[in-house]
Order: sequence, then structure tokens, then C-alpha cells
Amino acid sequence: WFPCFRCTFAVMLSQFLFLLFCLLERGEGNEGRTPGGFRVSAANSSAVFASWHKPPNSSDLNGQYQFAIYNATSRKELTVPDTFVYIYDLEPSTVYDLSVDAMTKGGQLVGMPAFAKTTTQPPEGRIPGCFRAFTVNSSAIFVTWDKPILSTDLSGYYDLQISTKRNSKRKRVSDTVAVFTALQPLTSYQLSVDAVMNSGQSMGAHASTHAKTPKSGSPVLANFHALTLNSSSIRVTWNKVKSSANINNLYQIVISNCTFKTEHNISETAFVFSDLAPSTLYTFTLQAISRNGKPKGYSLFAYTTTCAPVSEKEDATASQGM
Repeated sequence: WFPCFRCTFAVMLSQFLFLLFCLLERGEGNEGRTPGGFRVSAANSSAVFASWHKPPNSSDLNGQYQFAIYNATSRKELTVPDTFVYIYDLEPSTVYDLSVDAMTKGGQLVGMPAFAKTTTQPPEGRIPGCFRAFTVNSSAIFVTWDKPILSTDLSGYYDLQISTKRNSKRKRVSDTVAVFTALQPLTSYQLSVDAVMNSGQSMGAHASTHAKTPKSGSPVLANFHALTLNSSSIRVTWNKVKSSANINNLYQIVISNCTFKTEHNISETAFVFSDLAPSTLYTFTLQAISRNGKPKGYSLFAYTTTCAPVSEKEDATASQGM
């Protein structure tokens, strides 16, 4: 029985090697025939842009491609003469699968398509606006943003994320301002904010920005505060640290919101900003100026919101309290 076993084994081995050879031969013919670098991105809520590279083994290809975009309810196919395409008239906030396959000179598909997936953006006006970030000190960053214009089905909550190349932090907030603390000094951070729907799910279309914390050290200024006086005025105050050397009695203060930004150089440790818009959040950064005219130390940060509009009499009374 031993010789028979050897004979049977030899036959099985030869059949396996023959099958493997056939498979390798078949694969070799299609090697390098798949479009490379297939990338897809949502252009907006109803359009997708896709691009790819010509297959390296393209001697018998005609330079055209069959492109398909589809999901459970619809499918679009078209022949594309380039290595990119825009697809319009899609549904917002919808997941789509995409494929692209090269075509031979005989007009046949190669049958080695590349695949990708993307999600169209939510309808315009659903992304938080005016997303800004400010460094408070070497370990904290303040962020602020505006409520999305189209917010009828939004919960009023927002998902925030702050990240570096190594790690990230997330939190859900119910306001349009937030502070990230316990950060590393002299570090660049990417930040994003996404509105949350009534269902508790994020919209999936975030606003993003970045900020860098300063190096740690002793501040040359302290106790920087912004106080709302009325619907059009804000008073800011601060103290000069006694141990500060080489500091002029000159300070640079910057006020900004989503629509404007302006700076003032002043010699006092208090200043009143007037003619401001009512019910508006304003941010302030303050930095000392050294004797050589350059900023000294890291800047301080404060913010506040002006009051809602009031009558002229009430506004005048509030102004007298200044």
C-alpha cells in the first residue's frame, strides 16, 4: 500500500501545482490593470469628486474608464475619458460606494475595478460657523463658534475634538464656547466642532481650525478681565506683574469677532471699547510691549458678550455707570 500512497500523493501534488500555475498565469495577465490612487471626496451636499491614476499595464487599454456610484436605492454609471470626474445631483448626508474599471481597446471592461466609499456633506447651513481658537496659556485653548443657520432638527449640542499626531480628546457641550485644559506647552493642536442632531448623532460635517500653545513660563501680565457695560461697550482691565523687567508701559490689545479685528496700543492698564454690536461675543488678546518695541511674553486672553439691545434711556443710564 505504501507505493500506492506515494503514487496517489504524487498525482495530487502534480494537480495542485498545475492549478497553482494556472492561477498565477491568470493573475499575471491582470497585474497592473487596476486604476491606482483612487480617491474620492465630497465637494458639497450634492456633488462628489473622484480621481485615479492610469493603470501601469495599459498597452492594450483605450484610455477610457467605466465609473459607477451607487447605494441601496440608486446607481449611476458613465464612461469617462479622463482620470477624474465630478458627479452631481446626489442626496445630502448619504453614503455612496464608488468603483472605476479600465476598458480595453475592444471596448470591454478589464474586470479589475478599484473601489472607494464617501459620504456627501449635510445641506449647506448645517455646519457651525466662525469657528475660532485662542490660546489662553501654555496648557489651555479656548474655542468659540456660531450656531448653524439651519438648525431646526439640531439638539443644541456640539461634539468637539482636539488632537495631535499622537492622541485626541473629545467632549460634548451645550454652548457655543468651550475650553480645553491640561494641554502640553509649545504644541500644535487641530480642533473641530460638529453639530449634534436631535437623534444624538453628529451631523458628520465639522468645522475645523488649529492653535499652538506657547511655551510655559512666568507671565508679564496678569488678571486680564473683560466686563460687559451695556449693549455696545466692554471694559477690559489687567495688571502688570511687579517682577517684570524691560517692559514699557505700553500694551497691545486686539479685539475681534467673526466680522472684524482691530488692535490698539495703549499705555494704561484699562480700556473701554465702545460702538460695539449688541448681543455679540467679542474676544480679546493682550500682550506687553518691551522697550525695543517687540511683544514680550505670551498673550493673555479674555472674552465676553455685549448685552441685548435696550432703550436709549436705559443705555444712557448704563453708560453713566462707567
